[in-house]
Amino acid sequence: MRKFVLATLVCLIMGACTTPVRYNKQYAHDMVGYMVLVSNHGTNYTDLWVNVDAGPAFLASTSTVTGGEVTKGKKYALRGGERKIKVRKNGTDNFYDNVVTITPGELTVIRLND
Repeated sequence: MRKFVLATLVCLIMGACTTPVRYNKQYAHDMVGYMVLVSNHGTNYTDLWVNVDAGPAFLASTSTVTGGEVTKGKKYALRGGERKIKVRKNGTDNFYDNVVTITPGELTVIRLND
């Protein structure tokens, strides 16, 4: 019994019972791609609902992209791979409904036909 208590005490003091999990920022960067929504007519939408792979919808807005960089607006992080994207405005039909390949570490521009 003494050996068990002693081993448990040493384990708790030294922290040998847990293995530290190291967060690798490069790994996260290699798994995540970015998506921006751009209106073909330059309309600034702030109330778009986006579904990714039939998951819960999130509120999004359109952005302005110049030379491959987002100059105004937001970019949204998504796991890399093929994603089913649906974009709609409140109470209207879908602006966009398509399968998109999100490439990790790159920006994917989704152009909305409004």
